[in-house]
Amino acid sequence: MSDFGELFAKRGLSLDRLRSFLMIVEAGGIAKAAEGDPTRQSQFSRQVKELEEFFGVALTRRVGKSLEITEEGLRLADISRMQFRELANFQSVHTGGTPALRIGCSASVTQWMLIPRLPALRGALRGASLDLVQMRSKEVVRAVTDGRIDLGVVRRDAVPSHLAEVSIGEIGYSLFGPKRLAPGAEKRDACDLLHSLPLVQVLSGGSFEERFADWLELEQIRTNTIARVSSFVAGAEAVLQGIAGAVLPDIAASALQATSLFRMTLPFDYRRELSIVGNLRALDRAGFDSSILQACVTALRTD
Repeated sequence: MSDFGELFAKRGLSLDRLRSFLMIVEAGGIAKAAEGDPTRQSQFSRQVKELEEFFGVALTRRVGKSLEITEEGLRLADISRMQFRELANFQSVHTGGTPALRIGCSASVTQWMLIPRLPALRGALRGASLDLVQMRSKEVVRAVTDGRIDLGVVRRDAVPSHLAEVSIGEIGYSLFGPKRLAPGAEKRDACDLLHSLPLVQVLSGGSFEERFADWLELEQIRTNTIARVSSFVAGAEAVLQGIAGAVLPDIAASALQATSLFRMTLPFDYRRELSIVGNLRALDRAGFDSSILQACVTALRTD
């Protein structure tokens, strides 16, 4: 049986040094990690040098006036992050706590899918404590890959082949709005409403926004857009306050059920398939196997 003798044959490796290096990587530099404290900055610089001497590889390099983390440094940060999270889970479980899992997804998925189904989701995850982290699909994929988060809800077309994933289902889009701004909305033409109803739209940048803009141009619809916002959640707030209508994911209906509001299906035929993705190594060390993905899907399924 190995006692890791070679790993501990020389000085320079410690949890404290690894933690400091991880702080440097996640803050984006020694000065930022030290938060302006010269003494701490000097300590961090020394600890990085000690780790470099121990592993025999450069973890950082100077690029102009900036400090850049090398590929080897990023790999060490990933390893450290994973080990720290596993140790924290081990400590929590054996001191009467529960495993802590981090789930990444967009603000709209957090608010309209995860939070309404939180009891069912925690049941699927055997009562684990959950950290819900808001980020875009591409960021979620990167964070699941490097172990910063355990699970993510993302567009299925954003999932790379190396990640385990299970489809949750498809989400369509509808026009939501205050009835007082669109009298008789239920009997009116959807394209006419888009032209006349004060509308809040999401700023361009995502696949939905691009597809919706193309459809409006194809149908020659000029919307009565009064504002553009950074998220679907902000658009829903404008609807709730009676200020404007908005084209939102159908999952927003859970928050827009007031009798003063209407919902209309659009001839804009665009649906987005969502998947739950997981870092199986991180999940396994937290006491979960791959079947946990399907259990989460059962809790979150949209159809």
